Amino acid sequence: MKYLLTFILIFTISCKNFENKNEAKLLTNGEMSKIRDFVKVLNTALKEYNYDFIRDSWDHGLFRKRVTNLNSTERGVFDYIYESELAKDIENANIELINQIRHSFGKMTQVKTNFVDGNHAELTYLMELDSRFYFIKYRIDIWDKKPKLSDIYFFKEDKWMSDGVKDMIRLNSRYTAMSKNRHDANRSYYNYQKALSNGDTITAFQELNNIPESHQITNDIRIARINLAAHLNDSIFNEVINRELRTNQNVYIDYLIGLYLNDSLRNMESSVKVARKIGISRKLLDSLHRKGLYWN
Repeated sequence: MKYLLTFILIFTISCKNFENKNEAKLLTNGEMSKIRDFVKVLNTALKEYNYDFIRDSWDHGLFRKRVTNLNSTERGVFDYIYESELAKDIENANIELINQIRHSFGKMTQVKTNFVDGNHAELTYLMELDSRFYFIKYRIDIWDKKPKLSDIYFFKEDKWMSDGVKDMIRLNSRYTAMSKNRHDANRSYYNYQKALSNGDTITAFQELNNIPESHQITNDIRIARINLAAHLNDSIFNEVINRELRTNQNVYIDYLIGLYLNDSLRNMESSVKVARKIGISRKLLDSLHRKGLYWN
């Protein structure tokens, strides 16, 4: 699942100021036991293509409570977006996990389940596909005495989905439909996509760099810049890589740079960082690479 770079809002919606005071309570031993059992059932549901269980496991109310600190207009925008498209996007993303297992011969493995801050759990999965692998992490909360999925963590972004949605809404609140930055971002991103579809990597790279800094809030742009630079000349590639090496704190981007540089020592260091960040064993990570799979 990806954040939409073209998440452009050309309206404002007023509503009552609303903020949830979602005070986290410590989990009891019984609740932790329920979460462990829930994870077992979820694993079985994924293997048995149980779409209904996946749908029912997600709690829309809990997710909405995690999108906090919005003013009244921003809250109205979020409510509209969530009800009109985002809720369905999340449901489809969860269902897509089963589709990848069922139709694309994907293999999903539970990496770990951690209890965090004593008030919720975080469940990490590894998905293996034909030529690639990726990780996905869910937050699990107890709601109405039942474990529920309440958020999704994107390792490429180093961010929970709830935080990403909040950042995007605040961006569009700060830069309104009439602002120059938004117009420039829209135009450059459109031109980037058009050039990319035409196979014009030079123009695509230039248009990507033309997106205002204010709107480069996701790692998708940085990742795309690295991938494009790798297909241009060495000078451009080295310039992009050196900039990322100075500023990068993201484990996926570090991993990607290691692949392009094809440096065994750097790849080893990157694998250590990935293993530490994800919680996956080095042995399992190395086995993925021996299979010719790459994180993407």
